[in-house]
Amino acid sequence: MITLNRFHEILLELKAEVNSLVNPGNWTLQNGLWIDSGKWEDNGAWLDAPEYGKVIDELVVSPTETHLVKKIGDKRGIILGVKMPDADTELISSDNYSDNNHCLFFLIEKIDPGKHDDFIERWHYSKMQNIMKLIKDWLLQRGLNGKVCGGDETISKPFHTEWEYQIFGGFNGLSISFDLKDFSL
Repeated sequence: MITLNRFHEILLELKAEVNSLVNPGNWTLQNGLWIDSGKWEDNGAWLDAPEYGKVIDELVVSPTETHLVKKIGDKRGIILGVKMPDADTELISSDNYSDNNHCLFFLIEKIDPGKHDDFIERWHYSKMQNIMKLIKDWLLQRGLNGKVCGGDETISKPFHTEWEYQIFGGFNGLSISFDLKDFSL
């Protein structure tokens, strides 16, 4: 099973590296939300607007999805919520075994669905999709090389990506699930 403290360090590294790849010039404030417009629009709101919601603002790790809801609460900005990995041991022989660690990540932001039209909603999901792509690229670069958490972990089950709407008390975004195989039991 992946060492929890090392897993958390890796998540912090993932957050920092993904945030460094986000182009702040692509953000436009629309109806109180930062959206990834792919272009710069100086609408006067840039300097006065809050800075949260352009990159991953919070990392929240929890043992269960229920507890994740409590820990996220009403946090603002983009949240990377991660459920601590559960694991199944695969036994082939006494000297050939591994764990499949089941990982579940949520990339979400609190959105009031009544305040935003289809255009803003689509661009919000587009922003989340772009950030999730950076997360998946980062994981793939490490996971197919056997170094996700600094050991010999490899991605053993492809990403399953889902759109999320009004989960955890009003958050929208994306989730991914995948397995990491490791041999460190």
